[in-house]
Amino acid sequence: MTIKILIGDSLEILRTLPAESVHCVVTSPPYWGLRDYGVEGQMGLESTPAEFISNMVAVFDEVRRVLRSDGTCWVNMGDSYLPGKNMAMMPHRLAIALQDAGWWVRQDIVWSKPNPMPESVRDRCTKSHEYIFLLTKSAQYFYDAEAIREPVTESTIARLSQDVENQAGSDRVPGKTNGTMKAVARGVGFGHGTDANERGRGRVTARDTFKRENSNRAEVFPGQTLGTHRPDREDTVPDGFRSKRSVWTMATHSFKEAHFATFPPELPETCIKAGTSERGHCPVCGGRWLRQIERKFAPQDDVSIGKGKRGSGDQKPMDQSNTWEGFPRGTVTTTTTGWEPGCDCNADPVPDVVLDPFFGAGTTGLVADRLQRDCIGIELNQAYAEMARKRIQAESPLLAQVEVAA
Repeated sequence: MTIKILIGDSLEILRTLPAESVHCVVTSPPYWGLRDYGVEGQMGLESTPAEFISNMVAVFDEVRRVLRSDGTCWVNMGDSYLPGKNMAMMPHRLAIALQDAGWWVRQDIVWSKPNPMPESVRDRCTKSHEYIFLLTKSAQYFYDAEAIREPVTESTIARLSQDVENQAGSDRVPGKTNGTMKAVARGVGFGHGTDANERGRGRVTARDTFKRENSNRAEVFPGQTLGTHRPDREDTVPDGFRSKRSVWTMATHSFKEAHFATFPPELPETCIKAGTSERGHCPVCGGRWLRQIERKFAPQDDVSIGKGKRGSGDQKPMDQSNTWEGFPRGTVTTTTTGWEPGCDCNADPVPDVVLDPFFGAGTTGLVADRLQRDCIGIELNQAYAEMARKRIQAESPLLAQVEVAA
């Protein structure tokens, strides 16, 4: 892999990079008013929040230019305080300013720190989180959700695997006259109506409690209702994993050479995995190679594989209550079977390119190299650039090609 470290002002160097040349941006700009890095021209020491935000918007205008149209930009920003113990609200100021400048703010992610910096304050909680904003250039972009799925807890698997049909239920609800209450509601099977005779039976899925297309909720904006689920979306069943949640619990890491807290490697790793193709992209048109997924349903031991046929022992036959089309009593395993090009250029793929315009100690480059992606880092402080080079080179001396250019 090739890691290029460009020394100089982020805005000026970004202007020299080709348009639409990087696939994913992962960065943590200097926080306003918190640290003097001792380098002339550094950001973060502006006299007012407005000046800081203006400088950040100018940098990210160039980031948006060099980012591919299907790329993602992940920005970590911490907060600071104005005089008089008043929060600056800098992460949200930045996100709104970037949105006004043309970015799509797709999500705010909470980085929860189990080992936050100790604080001596007695009139507020100890700060233990920061924000990560997922920015894109449009509503459509590359995002590999499969690459960052996370394991679910045993309690979640047990809850979603309940046999609702055979629950005893409860009659403790005052005035309830329509039968005993189940611990979880029976939902409507995929492809089935809402009539009682057509309802799915047995195991509940993650979609069961969501509002359906037949809801009578009022319209909020023109053409938009309070619906919580698209009617054509498939039901989901637990297979031990779930989609990545928007709260990421990751401990901060120290790097003795840097004398300041750095990204935990897990943070850029998550962003890079989601924002780049593991297989790479076409060197001719830049199209990503796409993950091919195979999902297999395995029924529970008490369910026969054959529809309408009772299996051995006490196995129940496959029917509406436990089929893949309804509410399967079993699990679905997801397997990556291969990769396919997203274009017809018929060229061998090359690694996706990750950009960090505020490179610092080089954690983004270190992780990009581990994941076999190329990376461009921009760093104003020449001492930090050299520190990052040594750090990356030390981890993979035979594989990483680390170039430093002033």
